[in-house]
Amino acid sequence: MEQKLDHFDSSERRTFKQRYYSYDQFYHEDRGNIFLYVCGEAACGGVPVGSYPTYLGIQKQGLVFALEHRYYGESLPLGKDSLTDDNLKWLTIDNALEDLASFIEYANDNKTTSKISPNAKWIIIGGSYSGAVSAWFREKYPHLVVGSWASSPVIHPILNFTDFDRQIYLSSLKSGIECPTAVQNVTKYLEKQLYNYGPDHAKETKLRFSPFADKLNNEEFLWYFADTIVLGVQYGHRTELCDILMPVAANMTNLWETTIRYFNSVENDPRDYGSHYLSDPTPGDGGRQWYY
Repeated sequence: MEQKLDHFDSSERRTFKQRYYSYDQFYHEDRGNIFLYVCGEAACGGVPVGSYPTYLGIQKQGLVFALEHRYYGESLPLGKDSLTDDNLKWLTIDNALEDLASFIEYANDNKTTSKISPNAKWIIIGGSYSGAVSAWFREKYPHLVVGSWASSPVIHPILNFTDFDRQIYLSSLKSGIECPTAVQNVTKYLEKQLYNYGPDHAKETKLRFSPFADKLNNEEFLWYFADTIVLGVQYGHRTELCDILMPVAANMTNLWETTIRYFNSVENDPRDYGSHYLSDPTPGDGGRQWYY
């Protein structure tokens, strides 16, 4: 659909094409309601078939839409120049919320391929950042949606949220004290490799984790290291991680080599942590937009 670049500046007349998807296989036009899935943080691959939002659509004979967030995927407001410092200024939550409102009005005017009944009710759905967007949308536009399903929404950002770190530690304790102790010990060992033996040694150390990691400064690399561990615990791989580290924890050489192998086996790109890469305005997988 055609979307305004700036919803709040009447003198800005430029528009862009925003991508959306629909899932209407089980939609009943007379009695089905509408579920709008909010994509965010990355390119939108479409309505998540097999997910609970899709299940709801099937169960309720509803129509499911997914709207790609501006500045991600193919919804780049200014094409290849979208991610320059000056052009990122239109990447705001208020514009994103208004995008959703405009899309609902667009769909209600039957400009999509699916006919929508005037009596159909809209539910907006999202998770994490998109969960917050869905909650904020329901509050700001109650005349457009009857409800919001906000899964793990970050509606109340907290600076220096150490409770999160504490929870990761407590979760890792479920595998035994040996697991968080192993992580602490290998982190201390890594710090020595980065700071005690000169920049060449630090570079060689980083390259053992990823061919892209040498462009990260030491602090960025430590962030990448810590976050990769966190992601394992947070997203259901705590047992796998701890079962790998604990048997070799007593020997630092074995623990170090095992940790490197673990990092080489998981998908977490260090380029999302380094200013060298994030400063590149070339459209990519979404890291620059996300941190902005």
